Amino acid sequence: MARKPRTLKPVHCEPLRAYHRAHRGLRDGRRYWQVMWHEGGDSHSVQGASGWYTRAEVARAMAERVAAGDYGGSRPDGTVDGLLDAWLGHCAQTATNRRTLRNQANSADRLLPHLGAVRVDRLTTEIVADAARALSATYADSTVDLTMIHLGAAWRWGRSAGLTPDHPLTLPKPKPKAKRVRAYNRYTPTGAEVAATIDELPDDWRRLVVELLWATGARIGEVSKVGWDAFDLGERPALLVGVRSKTGARRVPLNGSITALLRATKARTSEHRYWHGHDRPAHHTLHQALSRACDAAEVPRWTPHGLRRLALTDMCLAGVPVHVAAAIAGNSGKMVLEVYAQVRAENAVDAVAVTGRGTPGGPNVIPMRGQG
Repeated sequence: MARKPRTLKPVHCEPLRAYHRAHRGLRDGRRYWQVMWHEGGDSHSVQGASGWYTRAEVARAMAERVAAGDYGGSRPDGTVDGLLDAWLGHCAQTATNRRTLRNQANSADRLLPHLGAVRVDRLTTEIVADAARALSATYADSTVDLTMIHLGAAWRWGRSAGLTPDHPLTLPKPKPKAKRVRAYNRYTPTGAEVAATIDELPDDWRRLVVELLWATGARIGEVSKVGWDAFDLGERPALLVGVRSKTGARRVPLNGSITALLRATKARTSEHRYWHGHDRPAHHTLHQALSRACDAAEVPRWTPHGLRRLALTDMCLAGVPVHVAAAIAGNSGKMVLEVYAQVRAENAVDAVAVTGRGTPGGPNVIPMRGQG
């Protein structure tokens, strides 16, 4: 359960007192203080005195008011400002999530310049709609929608507490959100396109990871999580060991060129991870670098997963048994055949040529035993 914000002791400058409203949080190192006038059994908020102060600043502001005899008249009871302040105080006592409380306080701060002085018994749908339009000029639609949701919550709580008229408050309808269509790049590059793209990549971890993905057919998420301890570069062939996937941990053999590249890179770095030093997750940075490199190489854009499809396609075309390719890639044979192995136009042409389809001599097919 989230810890409740700590409330500071009041600041006294009789007949004024300032009360810290902890649920409003911090703003530029200052806290929100509500300045009240007390005399006998009467009290009211001092108009224009409450706000964001340090403890010393609020004490100085109250002293100036006392010296001038300006106790301001009261902030009229029944304003939206008063409603929001009372609602936030209630939320501070019941909220279990500090982020929720901060969002509620931020919504109140956005509403105060537009609705703070409006009496709740005079708050109409038109006034709220005007405030929402004014907020839309500064804030995103989602922020305005959340602010209106919090205003509605404060109004409903005010009805139950007797602070607002006993009727619902009609709020502007949220703006319809455009359906987000996720763009998938299913393009599988050719070996020549990959080579041209690699030439445009910076000579750092990004080039190393792309060449490793091309050589192994591993997923970007698998490669981005391993360190140097996952490479057994002393073996012949070298191995990428302990790569975890949907089918469990596996050992992936590395060819001679990628092994030499890894050894050279390891010799000049002491970092645990071979992509160490960037400020964002490796796969995000790699996607951006690949897009720029593809544009520079003037080839269609492809993603790290396109290298996985390319590697498995090359294995299948080279005659590697499906179960072996599946074991290397960490997937099932069915997925290799149905999803990853790509059929190119030249493959179909070669298939027709090799079988002799459409030639005068008939199909060049050897009958199975018992069928000829």
